[in-house]
Amino acid sequence: MISQQNSHELLIKLIDIPSISSDENAVCTFVFDLLKTMSFDTVQRIPVDEHGFNIFATKGVPKVLLQAHLDVVPPHIPSRVDETKIYGRGSCDTKASAACMIVAAQQALADGLTNFGVVFTVREETSMVGIKKLVSALPQIPFTIVGEPSKLQPVTSHFGMLTLNLETKGKAAHTSQAGEGVNAIDALIKAAADLQKITIHPDSMLSVVKIEGGVASNIVPPLAKARYSFRISPDDKNDYLEMFTKVLKNHPLATVTKGFEAGAVKSKLPSELSFLGKGQTVKYFTELSFLQSGVILGPGDIIHAHTDIEQVQKKELDEAVLLYGKILVAMAN
Repeated sequence: MISQQNSHELLIKLIDIPSISSDENAVCTFVFDLLKTMSFDTVQRIPVDEHGFNIFATKGVPKVLLQAHLDVVPPHIPSRVDETKIYGRGSCDTKASAACMIVAAQQALADGLTNFGVVFTVREETSMVGIKKLVSALPQIPFTIVGEPSKLQPVTSHFGMLTLNLETKGKAAHTSQAGEGVNAIDALIKAAADLQKITIHPDSMLSVVKIEGGVASNIVPPLAKARYSFRISPDDKNDYLEMFTKVLKNHPLATVTKGFEAGAVKSKLPSELSFLGKGQTVKYFTELSFLQSGVILGPGDIIHAHTDIEQVQKKELDEAVLLYGKILVAMAN
């Protein structure tokens, strides 16, 4: 039991369980066992792989969910506490949200509240396979509060992400006989030059993030690759795969394929949550991309996420517990 357990103590416990993405079994087991001691109707594991699993706990028929991911980026940084803050890996991204959601849910259950649930996912920092498995397992997902460091300000819109992989295939040859080969790097450079002429949405962003090619100094390169990463505005309706494909019709050695994709979000706060204030737009993306409807809300500041001094203010944890509880009262029952 975590009777009278406060969010500060629980967060410290969560931080001190290493849970780097793809190695989350220990923290998942801890949270699963903890939720089993509470008066949920069901607490179930949703399998992902041998390294971790999602957790879904419900009371009644959920009208609203509290959701956060349990994995973190490397390296593991143990907890450290001072008078006003808690430090450590995951302290804001996003074990703080998870801890506050668990405490808020415990208090809601003690007050007799029903028709809500909590969800904890894995692999958010890498492949997003956790949230994808969740969506496939639960076709009907109610309005969801996604815990991410937002300084407890509601985020209703965020950018999406798309990666496109450009590849050119040539023909290997000895560089003393260069005319016998076809240089894939030359072909890549020419294709990339034409792709630079594409006009993207003024609010979206495009970066070339990786280039590969070449075998040795005495071999004409038979293969070259480049990866393009888009951060796509919620107002951007362009089909960039189609746009790339059209340009590359003039480059017979080049092909393009889609890599990772997470859609932009443009949501609205329901009237029951008007007390949260005006929804914000951010340029990062979250697991809300894969859900049907919801809002992002959590303690901590994104500026501290993934840093050596990752931190969260204790007072924000207290405020988050109260705010999550207020949301449950407003939307459940």
